[in-house]
Amino acid sequence: MQQAICSAPGGRFIQIGIIAARDPITHEFLPAEPIFEEVTPELLAAEKAMDRAAGKLFAEKMKAYIDGGGIVERRRKGKKT
Repeated sequence: MQQAICSAPGGRFIQIGIIAARDPITHEFLPAEPIFEEVTPELLAAEKAMDRAAGKLFAEKMKAYIDGGGIVERRRKGKKT
């Protein structure tokens, strides 16, 4: 997943998450604020590695699902014959 890279005085930054504090009285969430990190070659490499790892995980899960017959096989198993 490609994140937006923003330029600001002092460098280029990428959003790496969001954070929201809680109101100390009501305990409700206050407005969320983005978390930015300065873009470095190490940060970009880590982002690519994370994307590859997530893609591999999803591919393995999908392969196991397809090899197991997917939704069609599950529906057949549930029917009484």
